[in-house]
Amino acid sequence: MTPIGFVVKISIPYKLRELMSAMTGKAIQTRIVEIKNAPDKIQKAAALAYIAGIISLFRILSQAYLLHYSMWTAVLLGLLTAIWYFAAGIALYSRKKLGFILLIVIAVFPVYGLCVKSIYLLRMILQGSLIAGWPEAIHGILTFLQLIAVGILLLHLGTCRKSLTGNGS
Repeated sequence: MTPIGFVVKISIPYKLRELMSAMTGKAIQTRIVEIKNAPDKIQKAAALAYIAGIISLFRILSQAYLLHYSMWTAVLLGLLTAIWYFAAGIALYSRKKLGFILLIVIAVFPVYGLCVKSIYLLRMILQGSLIAGWPEAIHGILTFLQLIAVGILLLHLGTCRKSLTGNGS
């Protein structure tokens, strides 16, 4: 008998089992070749999405440290944000509009706050208080890096719009 007193049986729905068994080794290899043969614009946009996700994770962690928030909550929020960036980057390889829309939504949403925090970082640099407030400085630098990554990502998504729908190269 288990400590709780009963055994919880987790059953996988039939469709999910069918989907999991449908991915054979050959299908996985075909998918890998398909990803490697994706246009350069899509590969660069996906790489920028991954970079923006990692920077966003660290920025959220530094903000939690700066504002004395719960680190567990920050880790959870940061991981969810990074996973969203990663999922949207992976969805670009299938050349569906869903990945394109998800990536634009997650990238555009925090742009105003990133701009404001970057201007605050500039003020700290001009006043010479960058070293005195090092947690704010680290958060500001990560914010500025995320702003740059998101800006380049949005410019890149604008140029590869036709590649994502499969109409162009």
